[in-house]
Amino acid sequence: MVFWWSDTFTCPPYPNLVFKEEKIVNIAIIDKTVPTESYREHKGLTWLLNHQRYVPESEEAYNATTDYYGFVPDEKDESYTIRDLPTDYSGTDLIYLADSYGVYEEDLPWQTKEKHQVVHP
Repeated sequence: MVFWWSDTFTCPPYPNLVFKEEKIVNIAIIDKTVPTESYREHKGLTWLLNHQRYVPESEEAYNATTDYYGFVPDEKDESYTIRDLPTDYSGTDLIYLADSYGVYEEDLPWQTKEKHQVVHP
């Protein structure tokens, strides 16, 4: 963190960011195209939400690895699971559709054979 100096005190250059109140915003992040654990399609959104101090009802920071619905790769176990979409969006303030075309087997980092079958559409 960068600080600026005053004759009377030292403070961050943007005190409004440090002391900004959290705002509760419930967002359904949908990303069906997550072949690796980089979460690149929605990671920027979670960073922006956290930077602007938007939080879900749990009041925890948004987490790119857990706070989304769709394809969930596990590179260590060379497997995946699917987080099903909610059946009820009441109480959701925003639906963010990051990507929805699915994951091809050849895109999975643990696959060595060239295949063209969609694992999760």
